Amino acid sequence: SGAAEWQEAEVLREEVEDFRFLQTEEGSLAAAGVVEAQRTCEELRTQVEALQERLQEQACEEQTSCQRLRDQPKGQRTQELGEQLEQSKVEQSRALQDEQQR
Repeated sequence: SGAAEWQEAEVLREEVEDFRFLQTEEGSLAAAGVVEAQRTCEELRTQVEALQERLQEQACEEQTSCQRLRDQPKGQRTQELGEQLEQSKVEQSRALQDEQQR
């Protein structure tokens, strides 16, 4: 009966080792997942900051050009508004293409 008990104890030891190994593997995979999620968050944060900067710059440019337009005669203002509208369409189209390529 001693041999049977010894064999049963050996089987239990192997099961414990397997369990510990699986726990370690699970922990490693979870840690890798967390690292990947953090990297993705950081990339998204960087993209959001860049977009915010671009929007801020665009708002400033629009404010400056509006002020400039207010100071000009009406005929010249109309022509410049048309040119700005075209330029804005081109920029928006470019920005949309940039976003779609990402």
